[in-house]
Amino acid sequence: MAYSGLSPDGLEPAVVGSVIDVFLAQAGSLERLRRTADRERKLKVAMAVATDCFKAHRDSALAILNVARVAKAAGQFEDAARWLSAGHKLKGDQTTKHNIQYEENLVARARAVAGSPEALPERFIIYVCQKCGRLIEYVSLPCMCCGWRPTTLFEMSHSGCLNNRIFSLWDLLVIGREMAAGRKATDVVPKLAQVAAKKMADPQSRKDIEIVFQTAKKKFDTYFFWHDAAVCENCGTHNPRQDAKECQKCKGHLRLSPPLRLLMCLTRTLDHFQGSFEAPKSKEFDSFIHFLVTLQSKLYRTQETPSHDERIQVLDLMSKLARFELSNGIAEIIMTNPQKISSHLRDGLPDEQKPHAITVLADFTNTLQFLADWMSRTKGLS
Repeated sequence: MAYSGLSPDGLEPAVVGSVIDVFLAQAGSLERLRRTADRERKLKVAMAVATDCFKAHRDSALAILNVARVAKAAGQFEDAARWLSAGHKLKGDQTTKHNIQYEENLVARARAVAGSPEALPERFIIYVCQKCGRLIEYVSLPCMCCGWRPTTLFEMSHSGCLNNRIFSLWDLLVIGREMAAGRKATDVVPKLAQVAAKKMADPQSRKDIEIVFQTAKKKFDTYFFWHDAAVCENCGTHNPRQDAKECQKCKGHLRLSPPLRLLMCLTRTLDHFQGSFEAPKSKEFDSFIHFLVTLQSKLYRTQETPSHDERIQVLDLMSKLARFELSNGIAEIIMTNPQKISSHLRDGLPDEQKPHAITVLADFTNTLQFLADWMSRTKGLS
């Protein structure tokens, strides 16, 4: 009998995969309840089952994926990375291979966060949505802000070029700002069509684009446009503010879940950085903005709120970055103490500019304060 107590039939990789899903969900619930000892015991049982499964099926990529998933949940990122690397050499269907790559991305991200978020811009790509100009993490998913997705290979090729491996983050913010104002991506970036066509002409690049395009088509069938969840049930008005208690139009009560409010806050924060941020343009702010994009993407894709480590990192980065200026130097926001974020307008601002500046500054400050307050909460309250 195996250490886990399961029979050989019960150790089939597909069966164990379903069992691991339950264990990990239970461990996540225990973590939110801050029952650390019970969570660790649950993960130990899950690892025993996954390990016995792999011992019985050493040639199965799915079996090794099960082990890696438990290791990642337990915070054993180095072990998880080794298991996943070995999984590429074993037998597995296309779905399993895809899931291994997906888990590798999650593990690499978790390792970066646990070590230093400054590594995120170097390891992970962010893009500009070709339709609305917002910063996004994947072009294989419809934009979570506007719902747009590439519908042709050329559009996918264009989208793939608008990333931080080709442009700096600051260039992407400007590109997105111009697109939000109504300009097309090909007008903002004159050589975009030429570069995209060149990629399509290269056999390997075209193959990669085709794979991403096919993946995007499959994902669209199960896509959930999160804006729909923030629509008033009474009048159908979209309410973008994360702190809204009632509809801005009909004043009806809004029932928005805490994770949805956080998602709205991250989106609004990034909108402000894209539309109003000016200086300092530093590697540290690059990392902070990139980190917020990945947190937004993670919450949207997995419905998982930030981990304890991620929350600490957000607050730590805010206090270290301390302060920044808004466009044209109209104002400054101070984050030295995330528990009490403050701001002030520049002296000598013309009277005609003050109303708009006051509105933008107040909203940006309040949004950052909402973010800081959320990150100060324990995971059990979210």
